Amino acid sequence: MSLEKICQDYSQHFGLNIVALRPFLVFGPNSRDHSIISSIISQTKKDG
Repeated sequence: MSLEKICQDYSQHFGLNIVALRPFLVFGPNSRDHSIISSIISQTKKDG
């Protein structure tokens, strides 16, 4: 059972609106060097 299905059931049971996020532009130590976030952070660090 996916987390979104659990949230949907919870939403219907309690009458709440729920938004599911699927972040894909996250940054961390293992990020690819060519991602947009990595590029922005690298350029900012370079320019000071």
